[in-house]
Amino acid sequence: DALLRNCRYLSSIGMHTAGWSWEDATKFFMENAYLDRLPAEREAKRGTWDPGYLNYTLGKLMIRKLRDDWMER
Repeated sequence: DALLRNCRYLSSIGMHTAGWSWEDATKFFMENAYLDRLPAEREAKRGTWDPGYLNYTLGKLMIRKLRDDWMER
């Protein structure tokens, strides 16, 4: 699940800021999330309408950082 989430937000960033095509994102999922063509296409399509997918993972990472900082005190 974590690998797929990471690929989702990286592909979303790529499509919305770096000029990736839908096909680029599909290939990214196939190569990095090890998905077959059809599931990779579904994930790429999802990224075209959800530019904020990163928020889920970013929030999780921020909470972990806060926890780690607190534990160091």
